Amino acid sequence: MLAKETGVTILLLNLAFDFYRCWPFVKRSLCSLKIEKKCTGLSIRSVKVVVSLTLLICLRLALLQGTLPIFSSQDNPAAFHGSFFVSHDWQMGSVPIITSGWDPRNLLTCAAFGALLLLCYRCIADLEPGTKVFLVVGLAVLAASGVAKTYRRNADWRDRATLLRLWPTYASAHNNIGTLVNGVENAEQHFLQAIKYNRRHVNAHYNLGKLYKKSGRNDQAIRMLEKCIWLQPRFVQAHVELLALKPEADRLAILRRLLQLEPGNWEHYVLYGSWLKNKDIPIVASKFFLEAARLSFKHRTVARAVRGDLISIRSAALMYRFLGQKSRILQLLTRFVANSSCSSPDVEKIKMF
Repeated sequence: MLAKETGVTILLLNLAFDFYRCWPFVKRSLCSLKIEKKCTGLSIRSVKVVVSLTLLICLRLALLQGTLPIFSSQDNPAAFHGSFFVSHDWQMGSVPIITSGWDPRNLLTCAAFGALLLLCYRCIADLEPGTKVFLVVGLAVLAASGVAKTYRRNADWRDRATLLRLWPTYASAHNNIGTLVNGVENAEQHFLQAIKYNRRHVNAHYNLGKLYKKSGRNDQAIRMLEKCIWLQPRFVQAHVELLALKPEADRLAILRRLLQLEPGNWEHYVLYGSWLKNKDIPIVASKFFLEAARLSFKHRTVARAVRGDLISIRSAALMYRFLGQKSRILQLLTRFVANSSCSSPDVEKIKMF
């Protein structure tokens, strides 16, 4: 159920089977207006199943952040077909959907099942020296066919460009190629193609917004990043990119939103403190830098310990020096050195204050 929402139906099937099995007792209880012991057990089991089902659904919705899954035609082609009777929903068109009962692949399916039944029958029956040869030849042909199909399929997966030629309307392929190609125009073209074929492609909007920002087209960058947030309100990096593009009057709301989305991220507190510093509010700014240092110590990882500690501690120390609070600087550096796992050169950078 964590991967496929339809997995929850097994609980409903169990409940239906349990009710079917106990139906004679339920019927007799309804006729006699007297609850039998079997019906009491059924009621208890039904309550357990319903409660479990409710909890699982709530958990699944929580994992989806309160939204239902959104699929595109690339994810499930059959779901977007006009006819209800088509099959099958293999992803990304790896197996073309069957739209008619006269599709020759149906004959192959029937032949395969027939051959399977025949092979099972012959395995059960006494095997002659000729039957064994038949089975060996059949298995050899099957294995050779699989090898040939795999070899042919490997050619399709040779590189990203080959995959795009297989499915020109695949939005994610355009988005991925846009991040790899050289040149602003080439990248922009692929990102626009990705949005054309999937208007809800969040990463394509975000990458295009960053591209516009890098090339100085700020108005277009803002529109793309705002569309990205509209599609996925909790897209943190889009908010961070907008922080440098939006007017000064709009930045406070973005900073507050970042703290709301990720209250444990020390970088957001540094951004907020820097904004307060530029607004000449050093006392409040120092509090945000201190909180950034606390979070950096709390959520320290080997890969990011040096960067997080140095940036947050340095920013707080600068604020205290501006306020003339040398004792607070000494206290801050003492705590940093006592709890730091940085190398001595890194510590010396801080001690320069």
